[in-house]
Order: sequence, then C-alpha cells, then structure tokens
Amino acid sequence: MKSPHKTDLRLHLSMACANSMVRELAREPNCADYRRSELAREPVPNKANKNSHPDHPFHGSNLRKRRYSESGRPYLVTSVTNHRQKLFATWQAGRPLALEFNSPWLQNRAETLAWVIMPDHFHWLISLQDYGDLPEIMQRSKSRSAIALNLLQGQGGRQVWQKGYYDHAVRAEEDIVALARYVVANPIRARLVAKLNDYPLWDAVWLP
Repeated sequence: MKSPHKTDLRLHLSMACANSMVRELAREPNCADYRRSELAREPVPNKANKNSHPDHPFHGSNLRKRRYSESGRPYLVTSVTNHRQKLFATWQAGRPLALEFNSPWLQNRAETLAWVIMPDHFHWLISLQDYGDLPEIMQRSKSRSAIALNLLQGQGGRQVWQKGYYDHAVRAEEDIVALARYVVANPIRARLVAKLNDYPLWDAVWLP
C-alpha cells in the first residue's frame, strides 16, 4: 500500500469511513478528508498541570482497571501497548485504533475531543455522555482495535495492550483546549517530527 504524502496524512474519521473497519483497512483512505487543525499552528505550552501531564512513565501500579464514570465529565485516558512494543510506528498500523476514536458505537456514550497515537501508547481526550461508562469504553476500544490490528498484520491472538489504563478526570478550572494542545503535541516533544502537521495520527475537534 502506497503511503500518501506526509503533509496529506491528516485523518478525518467520518462516520462513513468508520462504518466498516475491515473495508477501510483493505484499501487506501480515499474517503478520508485530510485536514489540519488549528492546534497545529499554536505554540506548544511549556508547562501543563502536573496532574494532567500525559508524558508520565507508565507502570502497572498507576494503570487502573476500573473507576467511577461521571456523565458530562471530560477524561484524559492513556493506554500502553504490551511490553511497550512500538506497534503503531506507521500510519497504516495506527489506523484501526484511530477509527475507534470516532466509531458509531460511541454515539450517546462519549464525544471524542482530541487524540494522539504514539508508537507504543495513545492519549485520548473524551467527554462522557449519558450512556458512557469509561471502563466499558476503554475495554471495547482496546479489544476492537487489537482484533483489527492483528487481522491487518496477520498476528492472530497477539496481546496488543497492557492491562488497565491511566485516566485523569478534567476539572472545571482546567483549560481543556490547552490540555488538548498539549496532548497532540506529544510527537514533537518525542522528536518524532518537527511540525505537528507532519505527523498523521492525531486529531482534535477545534478546527478553523
């Protein structure tokens, strides 16, 4: 599969694209609306609230298996690959997970605000809705994306994700746009790219 030009790799995950994951994985992203977010043009904050810092080390002791879910509350969630394997080093590998962040099954459960997929983990900023249960959403998203990735790569039965996840309940006094900007700037801080628009696996709702 030929990769599109790096400056055109922005994924717009429309409902039409997400309706059939298998179909989407089998072909070029010709129904994707590649776009650039205004967050890519903003300076990366030098500081962030330490309680919402998405770059902390990931250990089993701070990965949670369950927590109370509050409707209407934004959460920043992070999950790590099993043994920190760099399974999402390409945009093709990251696409099954990216589709999950805007999957139709999330309707009435959660609204995706921003996300970034790093080679061995992801950060996902979501706002829970009436029928949203955070542990269920995380379990289902990780399970579905693991099945799709293994199908894509012919790795049936491989454990993709480390058990549990990290979450931060965003408080009312926090600047959620600044938090989203900090989250999606992870590839720059990790020195994977010099400019955010050169990185394919991120998105945010704050668009021009």
